[in-house]
Amino acid sequence: AREVQPERSETHTHDKISFVYVVEGEFILNTAKGAARHLPGETCLLAANVEHAEEAGANGATILVARK
Repeated sequence: AREVQPERSETHTHDKISFVYVVEGEFILNTAKGAARHLPGETCLLAANVEHAEEAGANGATILVARK
């Protein structure tokens, strides 16, 4: 599990598909399409090479990430 602090990452990409599962807190995925908020038990899928920034809600977030 990876903890995300309540601050926004720099905009970046990954060369693989990313699957994120939220363990606790609130995880926010910012893309050109807007900010998608994910709560515990929810998942999100991000295609390879999509520019994005990651952030967490006010109390942080714990997420599991798999890339392929």
